[in-house]
Amino acid sequence: MDSAHSSQIKFKESYNGFEIIIPSKSNWFLVIGFSLFILIWFVVEAFVLMSFILYSTNNSFPFIWICGWTAAGIFAIRMWLWHAMGKTSISIQNDQLTLWRQHDIFSKSKQFELGKIQNLHIQNRDIERSAYFVRPNYLFSDETKTIAFEYENRTIRAVDWLTSTDANWVMSRLQPKIPG
Repeated sequence: MDSAHSSQIKFKESYNGFEIIIPSKSNWFLVIGFSLFILIWFVVEAFVLMSFILYSTNNSFPFIWICGWTAAGIFAIRMWLWHAMGKTSISIQNDQLTLWRQHDIFSKSKQFELGKIQNLHIQNRDIERSAYFVRPNYLFSDETKTIAFEYENRTIRAVDWLTSTDANWVMSRLQPKIPG
């Protein structure tokens, strides 16, 4: 069975479980900005690598610079992929809850035993406070809800930045399957 919620959240059910696929919130300003940066980065990276190979010197500055430039490019590619095509997948199969961020490089799937999950709830992140700042998230978006649960004395945030409707819909699908 394959169905969708009123938003872009997809629900796929199979004989031994189900999967909820939640697309990331695309920030098109970042997608366009990082697209331009990645094009410039690629040209500079190719030019600097070729000159580094052809004109090798004993000076370590070019090597340190190219390492930093490469790291900045990898970060930009990671952000571009997430904002352009990213999805969070929550699946429950064989008494395991699996979280996976598709199209997020350096991310791996996380598995949790259903019997150890406790206190599945919706976190309200309208206002986040720390010792140094207060961030009112509700000013720019109504997507301030998070699906969270307790697992081995840690709070795990499964999905961030949902609307109240979407968060309640995801909770209605998850709660019957999670005993705690």
